[in-house]
Amino acid sequence: MPTKSLPTNGAAIRAIREALGITRDQVAEAAGISTGTFANIENGRNSTPPVLRRIAERLHVPVDAVVRCQLPADFDRQPQERAA
Repeated sequence: MPTKSLPTNGAAIRAIREALGITRDQVAEAAGISTGTFANIENGRNSTPPVLRRIAERLHVPVDAVVRCQLPADFDRQPQERAA
């Protein structure tokens, strides 16, 4: 069964990496991917959960920090009324 890809939070990944003073090469090596592939992820390309997990581990952040949250189009932004 193929692994589903997830949307990445490329801007956050880049900001965290730069704040830590880590190069693209260092993160790519830790994630087991090429520097070009990592550059694509920083630019918002989707990636697989295992790769995103390894990137998060190298950056010392939770996986949630490297995955872009996308709500379904029909998500109700209003809080649900609760029965009294």
